[in-house]
Amino acid sequence: MLQAHIPEHARGRGRIFASFDVLWQLGRLISLLLGGLLTAWLGIQSVYYLGGGLLLLAAGLGWSGLRTASPTSNPA
Repeated sequence: MLQAHIPEHARGRGRIFASFDVLWQLGRLISLLLGGLLTAWLGIQSVYYLGGGLLLLAAGLGWSGLRTASPTSNPA
């Protein structure tokens, strides 16, 4: 998706992808830090329950956003 928005001849294309990767890895590090803090505060079992609840919530939101394709009639 990122590549589709950057012209092929863009001069700073490598910098854009490197910046994206830095932000991605920073997000992963922050999530590890928050997970460790939550585990110390709530305990590991509570963190697993919280993660499972968030996973179910995300699945429900994704499922509700799906659209079913209605059959189209093609009169021949």
